[in-house]
Amino acid sequence: SICLPGSLEPGLVRGKVVVCDRGINAHMGKGKVVCDAGGVGMILANTTTSGEELVADSHLLPAVAVGRIVGD
Repeated sequence: SICLPGSLEPGLVRGKVVVCDRGINAHMGKGKVVCDAGGVGMILANTTTSGEELVADSHLLPAVAVGRIVGD
């Protein structure tokens, strides 16, 4: 759920949209992890820490950020 380097299995991710929880590593870095594993998109979900705050970011693949309520 954190989408750290090496944490996603390409066989499960390839061709899919992946949900990544916000936190620990950079948002753009999460997208790179998804992209490198073969994912085609990412949903960046806020956790309790970030609540409903949304941040506009550039990503390497199609991505959308959602607040904690939707992310849960």
